[in-house]
Amino acid sequence: MKPEDEIHNKLAALEKSLKEEGGETKGTPAKRASSTSLASGTDREKESISSDLQVLGGFALIAVGILLVLSHIQIGTGFMSMLGMGGGGAGFLILPIIAGIGIMFYDYKNKLGWLLTGGGLVVLLFVLLSQLTMYFAHISLLGFILMFLPLTIGGAMLAKGMKVRNRIENKAKQS
Repeated sequence: MKPEDEIHNKLAALEKSLKEEGGETKGTPAKRASSTSLASGTDREKESISSDLQVLGGFALIAVGILLVLSHIQIGTGFMSMLGMGGGGAGFLILPIIAGIGIMFYDYKNKLGWLLTGGGLVVLLFVLLSQLTMYFAHISLLGFILMFLPLTIGGAMLAKGMKVRNRIENKAKQS
């Protein structure tokens, strides 16, 4: 038996016992309040599900928008060449990494080996990322609008879902 059916049966039994004892009838304020609270509970559940779906849909549309934007960004190298310094490689940064790995193979507890390897990898990653340039590929206005449309709609849905969710929580606290 579902919990809702069980609650309904208990309410019916309570109403029957009240009628037999000469208690409250259907039109009394206590009866109207109990039916209102049950109806408002299901309304709250429906609002809660609706707000959850809006939040989920908002996140999904934002993710689609981010993917569209990222798919239109072109990445190339040449940061140093833009400053007139030439292509500049990162070959010498591999030497401390190799030395650190050699020291670690000789004695894996040696902190100098770990420091050279870790520091060399961090510096190499920084150098490689700093030499990248990003720019938008040529795109039409319609393509630009369609690329950012899911982001704006998703943000609006997320904000609306969160607003409804906060309203439901405030109503629950007041009750």
